Amino acid sequence: MKTEPTFISNESLKKQPENQPASHYRVISLIKLTFYIAVLIGFCWLLSCIITKEVVIAIGLLIGFILISSIMRFAFSVILTIVKWIAIAAIILLLLCFI
Repeated sequence: MKTEPTFISNESLKKQPENQPASHYRVISLIKLTFYIAVLIGFCWLLSCIITKEVVIAIGLLIGFILISSIMRFAFSVILTIVKWIAIAAIILLLLCFI
């Protein structure tokens, strides 16, 4: 004897939108970063045509320090997160060994 299921499948549940992978977002952020750097270089070149070279160098250095500080802040946050998880794993391992 064959029995039918007691529920009716909903087709709308099967057609849920798929999430895009994280690599897609990385590619978009890389394209945005490249665009911003290109705009920055173009702006510095335009300034160099208008004002003296020393002022352009000073502005370029200030913007460079700002970019490097933001990149380093991100890198340090990633590195410290990894170190934190390694320390937590080491503490748990030591607790398991001595218990």
